[in-house]
Amino acid sequence: MQRFVFSGVSVSDLVEEVARLFSLEKTEETVAEERYWDTFDWSLVQKNLVVWQLARQIRLLALDSDEEQVVDWPSKINYPQAGDLQGPGADAVIKELGIRALVPHLVVNRIACHCRLPMGEQTKDAGLVTLERLVFPEAHESLVLHLQPRRGYSERMRPLIDWCKERGGKKIAQVDFALLANLANIEPGAYSNKVRLQLQPKLPARLAVFRILDGLFQIVRQNQWGVLEDVDSEFLHDYRVSIRRMRSIVDECRDVLPEELYLRFKKDFRRLGKATNRLRDLDVYLLRCEEYQTLVPQILRPGLETLFAEFARKREKALKKLRKQMKDSSYERLIDDWDRFFVLQRTVQSAPALPTVLETACRTISYRYHRILDQGRIIDETSPDDQVHALRIECKKLRYLLEVFASLFPADEIERFVRLLKGLQDNLGQHNDLVVQQRELMAFAQGKQPNKSDALSVAAVGALVGVLAERQRHTRHHFAVLFTEFVRSENQRFMEKLESSH
Repeated sequence: MQRFVFSGVSVSDLVEEVARLFSLEKTEETVAEERYWDTFDWSLVQKNLVVWQLARQIRLLALDSDEEQVVDWPSKINYPQAGDLQGPGADAVIKELGIRALVPHLVVNRIACHCRLPMGEQTKDAGLVTLERLVFPEAHESLVLHLQPRRGYSERMRPLIDWCKERGGKKIAQVDFALLANLANIEPGAYSNKVRLQLQPKLPARLAVFRILDGLFQIVRQNQWGVLEDVDSEFLHDYRVSIRRMRSIVDECRDVLPEELYLRFKKDFRRLGKATNRLRDLDVYLLRCEEYQTLVPQILRPGLETLFAEFARKREKALKKLRKQMKDSSYERLIDDWDRFFVLQRTVQSAPALPTVLETACRTISYRYHRILDQGRIIDETSPDDQVHALRIECKKLRYLLEVFASLFPADEIERFVRLLKGLQDNLGQHNDLVVQQRELMAFAQGKQPNKSDALSVAAVGALVGVLAERQRHTRHHFAVLFTEFVRSENQRFMEKLESSH
């Protein structure tokens, strides 16, 4: 069996030409739709795996071997998550999913026309030829010719093989996921929720900021369909975080942007971020359902069912509201306007030469670092929660700056600095989550009536708040250790070197 693939050509013309030149006799035609599934961020492909589907046949395929395992999920499920999966291969998929769902990254219709290659006046044929059209959703097509000569008739197939080579056919071993992805212009594993640019130190800061914002905006665009479809909670998370990063970078680099543009940006992206707040809060609570159940005595656990049922109802309401906003013409105009702006900026090659991106990076990073030092040194176990929250915001802003400007500094030094900052940031984030959760739970309990039917729920929430309060106390106590780590001498030397480099 030999196979040749043709792409970037008129498939219809090619099929007509080969059928006419070699008098192919059609025997049958088959049509099959294949789907290849992975999480949106390609967690399976990163482990050399992918889920393949043909009708209700579903398999977990190993991309580096011939191994496969049966997987299944209910046909009514559009985007299966861990709890939906069944079959021998389910555990291997679940291991990589986390809280993400499977989405069909690649869909292809394989339309195969099976033909005989006749031998002149004889009733025999020289072999079988399959003309397989690969039709992708974007309406572009490729063609694969499968050539199978009968034993002893290879030379009779030679003219067709020569024709394939002359017409630009590329010889392939098989039609597999890698080939299909390439033909569909899909790059498996390419998605990232972070912007990683290679910035030149002398690049004008305004051009660098526009490129950073453009990259973050594309992440917003990539995730909005998943938010609308409610595929999994990580779409909303990446959508929100990208908007938050954009707003933070614009604030930090305000001096290199035209004032009118800065004000418009602040207004528009504040609106986008604010619209998602309530839905994300409720997602966080619902994701912690199993954890919360383990934190209260067995006898009180049924009382939490009322709590999560109410959170689920509120989430449906919040999702409906967000969908309405995202489908509104004003939202679509806002997104389209900024899309056109960033497309235009990609053609701009000139901007004020000063400040350079290195100068802006050093100035903004240094400013946030010293604010963290000033605020962190006065926090102790008696400090108000709002003060801790303010330091958390400062750490986020510094983290965003370090991420987008990372290419300007030695990788090992940036990685060490970010690792220590992340430890501090995680502690502050956990503290803030615990504060917000306790407030939400107390609001739930206070809204209940003092009667027998609500007594179990109120008792369960009270027990849960007690556990969360103790966790908050422990988290606050551990802050001092992490802050001391963050201000260690290596970080100080890195910052001194950074401040002296511009």
